[in-house]
Amino acid sequence: MKRGTVNFVLDCIAALAFLGLIATGIVIRFALPPGSGRAKFLWGLIRHQWGDVHFWLAVALATVIVLHAAMHWTWIVSTIANWRSRGDARPLPPRTRLLASVAVLTALTALGLGFWQLSVHQVEHAQETAGGAVQGVKGRGGVHIQGSMTVGEISRSTGLPAQAIRQRLGLPDRIRETDKLGQLGHQFGFTVGEARRRLGEEVETTTAPKDATGR
Repeated sequence: MKRGTVNFVLDCIAALAFLGLIATGIVIRFALPPGSGRAKFLWGLIRHQWGDVHFWLAVALATVIVLHAAMHWTWIVSTIANWRSRGDARPLPPRTRLLASVAVLTALTALGLGFWQLSVHQVEHAQETAGGAVQGVKGRGGVHIQGSMTVGEISRSTGLPAQAIRQRLGLPDRIRETDKLGQLGHQFGFTVGEARRRLGEEVETTTAPKDATGR
């Protein structure tokens, strides 16, 4: 395939991914606003599932941009070097281009990893109060239960067997460990807050210290 054809295909994919990001962003913000995750569907998908589509479209767009930049990397490095040399159009030595490429890729990787680590550690977990309000505090015993978590993830976080989680939430045995709590709540009629309270009681029951009589 000719280089021009590859560029055209990449540009078309980037345009479609960008339009998809705009469309799914409108869906998440206006058609299925925050708080509608358990009550509304659009074309068979709930709000959280549309969020997954939005995320993977962003990944696709980023991938296409990286491929596009890789195809034009020599031109990019030479252009930046020419700016620094005030218009000197002499081509850069291969060693200089390689070092510049490594430096840029290292900086971008460090920036991405740094932001990922910062965002992970800065996340605050919400817990519903008795009146339905949401507070930015940790769950009981430091256990963080979110609607995006699967049954298996909740089991590993709380130390409860998957079967105990199913029984506490009133779920049938056919529910898999890969099923997400938010989707199960919509299907079986309970909120994430109710699930937290039910599982919190179970955690307290299983972890409560025994008294002197061993009870």
